[in-house]
Amino acid sequence: MTPNDPSNNRVTIAVLSQQIQTLTAEVGSLRNDVRELSRSTSADFRTLSQSISEISNSESKQATRIDNLEQDVEKVTGRVNTWSAVNSAMAVMAGVIGSIFGRNS
Repeated sequence: MTPNDPSNNRVTIAVLSQQIQTLTAEVGSLRNDVRELSRSTSADFRTLSQSISEISNSESKQATRIDNLEQDVEKVTGRVNTWSAVNSAMAVMAGVIGSIFGRNS
């Protein structure tokens, strides 16, 4: 075969054609892989977004619940202090009454 031999060109074209087909198949496979990765990533992103939203909502609910509990504690503390003062006043009154009636006996 000489460099100008037409059969040599046909072999070169056949080899190039086979290589182009191989590359085309690999590019097609890569496109499919990228498409699947994109779908998977999108699904993962949606799942993560939903999880973040749920956590955020849960934190908000917990913060509201804590605020409500703090208000309840303040109310109960106020009641306890009021009853403690009433109890102390009653104890003083009982002591005074006891001492008044205790002397007369």
